[in-house]
Amino acid sequence: MLLPALVLLLAVLLASAAAGMTLIRYEEAARASARAAARGESAAVIRSTALHVAGEDAAVRLGGDAGTATVTVTVTGPAPGILGTWGGWELRADASAETEGAGAAGGNGG
Repeated sequence: MLLPALVLLLAVLLASAAAGMTLIRYEEAARASARAAARGESAAVIRSTALHVAGEDAAVRLGGDAGTATVTVTVTGPAPGILGTWGGWELRADASAETEGAGAAGGNGG
């Protein structure tokens, strides 16, 4: 009677560890693609960068207006294992970067 409870606990703990590793991958994908966006890369290159790091099952959303000096990239996707399948747990990472040349345009370069 105790064994099924221990197996379930182990499955949840392993799924939580996998979710943590996936979240770190999503954060790195958001940072890398935000850097690409700040360099002025195309949307296709930015998405490709994020999907290369995060995996093909991730969703990428680009933000920021043409009039602003920052870009925001959001990477989302399901948690791995039973947490994503049964619980519907979504992982999300955001990253923002100042576009190149924005510091000079603001007059605070030096």
